[in-house]
Formats: sequence, C-alpha cells, structure tokens
Amino acid sequence: NGVKYCGTSGPAGVVPSSSKASSLVSCSPLLMPALVLILLAIACGASWPTAASGKGARGAAWATCFAAATAYLSGAAAAPVGFSASALPWLAAGPPAGPPKVAAAVAALAVVGTVTWRRNLKAWPPSLAVWVTVAGGAALVAASTTVLFITAAFLVAAVCSWRLFGMAGGRDDKSSSRSAASLEPAERRCRHRTPSQIHHQQFNSHSCLVLLCAFGMLAPCEARPSPPVFPSQPSPHARRELNDRRLSPAVFDYADPKEVATRLNCTFAGVIAEDHFDAGIGAAFGVCEDVAAPHTLHKLAIATQCADFAYGARLSLEVRRVVRAALVAAEAAARNSTLATSTTASASWGIVRVLSNVLDATTTPTTIGGLPAPSPRLAASAAATGTAAFSVGTAAFSVGAEPRTFLAIRLEYTDYSPTYCSEACVRDGFTHPSGVRQPGTVEYATELSSYEVLEWTSVEVVTVQMGQPVSAIVGCDIGQQVIPATSRALSLMATQHPSVSTTSSTQHIEFWLPHTSVSQCSWGGLGQLGGRYTWEVQYSAYANLNGIRVHELGHNLGLHHSGLMDVDGNALNEYGDYSAVMGSSAFTNCPGFVMPNLITLGWLERNTHTRDWGGAAIVAISDLRVDPFASGSAAGRAYGVRLPVAGSNMAVWVSYRTGAGLDATLSSEVKGRLSVHYAPASGERNTLTYALGFPAVGTPFVVRPQRAWAACSSGGCVHALQMCTAGAAEAMVALVVEDSDDAAIAAAQRLCATPSPPSPPPSPPSP
Repeated sequence: NGVKYCGTSGPAGVVPSSSKASSLVSCSPLLMPALVLILLAIACGASWPTAASGKGARGAAWATCFAAATAYLSGAAAAPVGFSASALPWLAAGPPAGPPKVAAAVAALAVVGTVTWRRNLKAWPPSLAVWVTVAGGAALVAASTTVLFITAAFLVAAVCSWRLFGMAGGRDDKSSSRSAASLEPAERRCRHRTPSQIHHQQFNSHSCLVLLCAFGMLAPCEARPSPPVFPSQPSPHARRELNDRRLSPAVFDYADPKEVATRLNCTFAGVIAEDHFDAGIGAAFGVCEDVAAPHTLHKLAIATQCADFAYGARLSLEVRRVVRAALVAAEAAARNSTLATSTTASASWGIVRVLSNVLDATTTPTTIGGLPAPSPRLAASAAATGTAAFSVGTAAFSVGAEPRTFLAIRLEYTDYSPTYCSEACVRDGFTHPSGVRQPGTVEYATELSSYEVLEWTSVEVVTVQMGQPVSAIVGCDIGQQVIPATSRALSLMATQHPSVSTTSSTQHIEFWLPHTSVSQCSWGGLGQLGGRYTWEVQYSAYANLNGIRVHELGHNLGLHHSGLMDVDGNALNEYGDYSAVMGSSAFTNCPGFVMPNLITLGWLERNTHTRDWGGAAIVAISDLRVDPFASGSAAGRAYGVRLPVAGSNMAVWVSYRTGAGLDATLSSEVKGRLSVHYAPASGERNTLTYALGFPAVGTPFVVRPQRAWAACSSGGCVHALQMCTAGAAEAMVALVVEDSDDAAIAAAQRLCATPSPPSPPPSPPSP
C-alpha cells in the first residue's frame, strides 16, 4: 500500500505521536499472521459452493475486505485512532509523491476491481489474466522498497497468475439466451462446468484478493524505524519529530491538520537564531534556497530538525506548514499588539521526512540565497578544542592570538533615517570612545571572556543610503525583506564606501535595521549560527544593553541558546539560563560566557582545563574569571568537571563563579555557587546548552535525569556533588557515584566532612 512507516502515515503526512500506540498495524509478530489466517479461512469458507453458510461467509469475507480497504485507502474516521495513519495519503498527495506511487495505487485498485468484477460472472481469457498479473505485480513492487518485500511481491504476482490462468471461464450460466455459436471459445467451455470447477474458480479469485490484501497490510512494516535512543538525535533520510522536549522547548502545531505534505527541493543555507528578549522566548530556524527558483528562501521552522544538514547540502524534503502559537501569543502580550508577526511564529515549514541529504564537498558555495558560508575556526579556537594538551604561554593562548574585525552598517532609506542610534552610538557601544576598554561595551565583554585571546583589531561603522522607501523592508520577513535588504546594502558598499572591505577578511558584519515601529520586526536581534552576519534594532542601542550585541556575536562564533532543563530531561525554556550571555542575561546584563561555551569558543582547552568525573573525589574548581594564562597562574588548574553521556556528543559540566570581575552583574542566585549545565561534550558548535541547577555551598545536588554515563558501564550509577567550601578564587567540590540518590547524597556529605589532607611541605630552596 506504499506506506513506509509502521504506525505512522507515509510521505504525505504524519499524525501526532500520541495516536501511534493504538495503530492496528503495529508490526506485532502475532497480530499480522493471525489477521492473514483469519482472512484466508473466511476466503476458503466463502469459496466452498456446498457450504450452508457459503453466502454468509462470502458476505463476511467481502465485508472484511471492504472495511480494511476503507481504513487503509481512505483513512475513514470510523477506523481506530492511528489506524488511518497507515492509509495511502501519497495517493491523495498527487505528483509530489512521485509517478511510481500514483501508478502503483491505480494499478492496485484496477486489479482489485477487475478480480471482483470477473470472479464468477464472465470468462477469464488468458490476456486478461496476464493483465491482472502484470499490473498487480507492478503495483506491489512499486509499493515496496526492501528486497524482502519486492521478492514477496513477485511471489504474490506469480500465485495470482497461476490461479487466474486456471479461471479461463465463468460460471455455468444456464440462463443465458445466447447461442453456442455466438460464444467465445472460453465461454463455450464454461457452459458445462462442474461444481468442483466452480469451487476452484471462486477459490482462485478469493485467495488472490486475500494475498493482495494481506501484502498491502504487511507493507507498512517493511521499513519500520528503530525506536529512538535517549537523547533523541536526528538522522539522515528519516522521519522528523515535530516536537521533542529533550531537544528543544519549542512546541509547534500543523497550521492545517488536513493539509498533506508537499515536496521541497532546496539547498541548505544554515541556521539563524531569532531572539525575542522582550517576550522571553528564543527561536531558531533553518534557511534553504529553492532549487527551481534561485533567491527564493524557505524557512525550516524547527531548527533541531536541521541538525544533520551541512551548509550547501542539496535537500529533498517532505514538509508541512507549522506554526508556533506560544510565540505569537507571547509577542502579542509583550507588545500589546496584534502586529507581532515573528519570523518563526508565522506559518513556515516543518519537516515530515528527509528524502535525500547530499553534500558535494568539491563545490562548496560561498553564498547561498544571500547568506555566506559558515566561518572557519581561527587558529586559537581550532587548536584549543583538539586533543593535544596546552600549557600556559603557548602561541594558541597568547594575548591577541585570535584577531577579529568588525563592521556595522546602518540602513538609511529615502523616507527614513535610523535616528535612534547614530554612527557614534553604534561605535561607542562596541568600543569606548576614550580608547580605553570600559565595562558595558562589546569589546570589554568579549575580550575579557576570552582571557585576552580574542582581540578586535578593526571596528568600522558606516551608513548606507538604500535608495528606496522604507516600505521595502516593512514586514521584516527573513526571505522577502531582511536578506534582500542585506544583499542590497552590501552591493551599495562598493560605490558608497569603496575603502571598507565586506569580503571574508571582515569576520563580522552587523546590520542596523529601522525601528520596529516602522519595520514591524518582532524580534530583538538575529544572528547567523557560525556565520558572519547579525541584525540589530533599537533594543541594542539602549544604555547598558550591549549584551544583545554580544549575544548575537556569540551566534556567529558558533554558540546556540542556553536554556533550562528539568529533572526529567525536558527542555523548559530556550532562554531560561539567567547565568549565560546566550540565555536571558543578555537583555539585562552582560556577564562572561559559561563554562561549556568557553570550550566551544576555544578559550579554554578541554584536556588541560577540565577534569572528567570518575569515582569519588574532592576537586578544586577555579573561578571562571581567573585568567589561566596570566603570569603566575597555577599549572593544571581545573576550571570545570565533565560527565560525558555514553553514545552522545553531550555531557554534564560543573563550574564555579564567584561574581568577580566580568561576572559582577550576575544574579545572586548564581554568584558564589556551582553552575551545572548540560551541553556539548567536546566543544561542538551550534548546539543548545541547558542549565540544570546552581547548588550553593553545603547543598547536595544529584545529577538528573539519570542517563547512560560514559564512565559508568553498569546500571545504578547515580552522580551527586556538593560544594564543600567556596573561596575567593576556587571551590572545593565533592564528587561521588553511588547506586541511589540517598546513598549518593550521604556519600557527598561524608566526603565534605572528611578533613582535608595537610598541604605538602614547601619545596626546598633552589641551590
């Protein structure tokens, strides 16, 4: 029947996951054989002409087949919940489903109709039997993808061929008034058929139909996907979940529940993070350029569905329109307006299934749909996330080892000027006019977070005359207004500011768009993940709110959002981490980056500056703001503890922040406490980070949810920690592994109560 996923719909749509469990076609090893045997028994009973209940049995057989056909082919509302998910929605979908599937459906229906019509009414000439065999076999083969089911299809066709060739005649129609001379040869032979021959004729027709019906019901099981492994990770060529709370807190719905999926062929252009600081909601979406219509951009609303797409990959997707109602409501409430038309709040595409994901590494484009290719890591960050250990003073970690350049472009229209922030306003928010680095600037936050490894060597601010009315950007749609305005501004730079480079030698380009009251942009900032572009509006110009610009630059550097996760592993809020620049702290203050972000950025090195969580131990963890590369810093100082998850690129991270220096603006719920995060294990870019908790000194903390930890091969490995002491520069932390929560908490408390070993004697003076 062309369905490729057991318990779900085929290429043309999906049903909510809550309805899958009750699907009749559940691929049970007992259910399907039992169903086939029942149908065969009914068919045999209905075919025996002398049976007293023959007529009733035939009625039962056809009622069963009709009910199955109704549920499978049309998804009748009367069918059990989830049963209609195994229908043939690709038939209704039309051309996007592909000519072979449509042809298979038509041929299958033709076979069933022909056999039903001719089963005992008229003669079966050999040519008609050949047609039924070829058409039925072609339909079954076209509806299959695996070798096993294609082979079974040929066997079913062969059986039908044998059966139908034996039906070279009709019933003994004694009431016919036609003369023997007018009859076809086959019909003349049928005028004198015995009851046994009639039985064989009827049995042949019924058994052939039952074989077709059974094969159609078993076909959904041919490519049943494996159950997801926690945490769920997207995989190529697979069906995509609409919502997965273990990956993202965003909840999407289909814009039209009755809409069938459509085919989308496009080239992937990366992910853009959309920030709604006023509404407290973060969003991110994929962008791809239509293959048939260059410069036409499509929004893939659910960024987690795009995790395995590379920039430049040619995608063939089955998609449906989705909407994120919570974002629409939050924006409307925050602005007290119905004009909040978010880039991802309005209907955009959700992926039902990935048909192909192909990357030609030999022809990687530099720009797709106006978006540049992701920036490669600079020497310092690339080296720091490698496997080699580094020591203080190496070239990779020297002051200024990561030079970066920055360009800000203000967009001015014929009837609008962005007076909310002048060129001086834009520049002064990035670097202080005195020339001395000052708190509150982008330069201060980023360079201090990097321990002086990053250095801004060039900061340019210009204004571009767009030469068109501001109505050209009103609506602020990413594909129809924002990206076209971006491309236009860059093309005008060549004539208006020829001395200013916009090539890849400028690592970051920031675009200042019209005030949201004019442009109707609903967001507070946009950042290209791993790319070069960011977009700002008036929120980034407010005093002491340059954290938004740092946040957007963080996206350029490969950082995703930082949210909150509960003890069950469900993502609660993409912005909920109030300790992180990539979380909600960017809108109110700008502290330093959290520990996992520093590993991703390459400003701390995993093997040198962190420890893996093994057995019970007390570990000294340094304050994140203590410079590990400054003269006199202790060699081998640990800035964090890592607990990797087995079979995953994620880990739990533990760090310590006193609130000194750059972290002075931190909340009191974070200062002087440990920070526990769930984040990439080895500095992977463009991956969400989640805060798990901020335990204070003397408070035991059990790591939840329980996962398959890489350091614990057996079950019952409960990890707990407790900060024993909190100093001005470091904290002493007890780490334990036990079989239960209570045992782990008690062990951590005992470890903290154990007197610390005496300090080693001082080294003898050098001769």
